Amino acid sequence: MKNKLYHYFSEKAFIYRFTVIASVFRFNKQMQKRGIGKQHISYRHYLRAFLLVRCTLGEYMDYELFLKNDDEIKTYLTMYNKHRILSRLGDRHAALTITGSKHGFNQKYAPFLGREWIAVKTCTKEEFLQFVQEKKEVVFKRPDAFQGNGIERFVYTDGDTALQKYERLQKENALVEEVLAQHESIAAFNPQTVNTLRVSTLCVNGNVHFIGACFKTGYGNSSVDNLVKGGVGCGVDVNTGRVITDGFDHDLNTVKKHPVSGCVFKDFCIPNWDKIKETVQKAAVFCEQNGDGHLIGWDVAVIPNGASIIEGNWNQGLTLIQNRQCGKAAVIESVLKEEGIL
Repeated sequence: MKNKLYHYFSEKAFIYRFTVIASVFRFNKQMQKRGIGKQHISYRHYLRAFLLVRCTLGEYMDYELFLKNDDEIKTYLTMYNKHRILSRLGDRHAALTITGSKHGFNQKYAPFLGREWIAVKTCTKEEFLQFVQEKKEVVFKRPDAFQGNGIERFVYTDGDTALQKYERLQKENALVEEVLAQHESIAAFNPQTVNTLRVSTLCVNGNVHFIGACFKTGYGNSSVDNLVKGGVGCGVDVNTGRVITDGFDHDLNTVKKHPVSGCVFKDFCIPNWDKIKETVQKAAVFCEQNGDGHLIGWDVAVIPNGASIIEGNWNQGLTLIQNRQCGKAAVIESVLKEEGIL
């Protein structure tokens, strides 16, 4: 029920036309929670930022707008302004991956996946058993999953255990994917997780513009790298593929080294960066040509000889591509002006 409500309201663009001003009580509570002293921030400054960019209280804190002047605040893309852009471009307001389902995405974007998969609903027990037995290690995904939920890693041990999973996965209409072999330098951060990149693109009239990027890695034995599930993110220079910030967690604490492996985030160079950009560029053009959207957040895994696109997100979060980096509003605005949309 929670997933259905989330998806329902996320597709109702009207909810983004309103950004509620937080009360003084909520404002002070957030200050206290985040350990921000009154010498750095005032409620009046928050109201000023709200009028400039319609930021939520969370965005005001996440982007540390309390440390920025008016011109700096205006560079940040808020959810309110992002959805104004989506409305102008005609893109969907939806929490699900582009096409509307993970099954649909895997089918339509097969040339960009770089991995094998099956839909449990349409395969027999024998086909399912053969797939997991051959791959040895697979990932189960619920079709309506988001924010790292509904994802389970499974290692094949015996047929009976696998077939028990099959019964449940049939009811959930799940899909099963092989676990990707990551590039060794990416796996070094946390081999238990497929550590991915979020690469945000804006494609208009076949011209692809790279808006921002973030490297994400999981923590401990987690099978996902989502920040909500304890992952760590760090900003990436879209031109060079170099990590340009320290890591940050969901509570925006600074993380200089991976808590388990000890790998340092800042100045790490993402391998195969040119191939990653080439793959994402082709996917973005394909996406626009097929009417799936213009402004997309791509989740990408780095494999030994290239890149594998995990999925493309309509309603991408903006913290990943803006936190500890510069705001992306000016970049998008310049692209839209260049393409004659603004």
